[in-house]
Amino acid sequence: MRKFIFLLLASIILFSISCSTFNVKFDYDSEEDFSKFKTFDFLKVPDDVRVNELVLRRIYRAIGLEFKNKGFTRVMNNADLLVAVHANIRDRINVVSWGYGYAPYYWYGYWGPHAVSAYRYEEGTLAIDIVKASEETLIWRGVGQGVLPEAMSPEEMDEMINKKVAKILREFPPKK
Repeated sequence: MRKFIFLLLASIILFSISCSTFNVKFDYDSEEDFSKFKTFDFLKVPDDVRVNELVLRRIYRAIGLEFKNKGFTRVMNNADLLVAVHANIRDRINVVSWGYGYAPYYWYGYWGPHAVSAYRYEEGTLAIDIVKASEETLIWRGVGQGVLPEAMSPEEMDEMINKKVAKILREFPPKK
């Protein structure tokens, strides 16, 4: 019974650790001189796209703060860069098989209870595209992906989004 409880707790801990990461990838035009850009604005979300306005505003505020900290100024007309935000949430299921133990040395094979557990969770993806406004071409893209927490207060949501956006934009603008 002790082994069963230990394996159950170990499985839950390993599942929690494996799901708590936020993976970030980015790509950019290596021939672009990012030092010449000083201003930015946001591209409007198309009318036919349904979004949670509260979450979108949090994302825009977080991006604006990161850009400001990097020396950019937001302007409403004739910006050097345009920022587009894409977000997606998917339901996922993680299946964990556990419970095998080793048989005594004089037997062959395994013994012990075998069980399979399934965990449902939501995985979120946030992509930030940066477009060179004068040519309307994508010059930088950062994508972050990770497990979304079950329930959060508005303050916790602000903090989480600020951290995730900062992590995505950490390598922007790229250094030569």
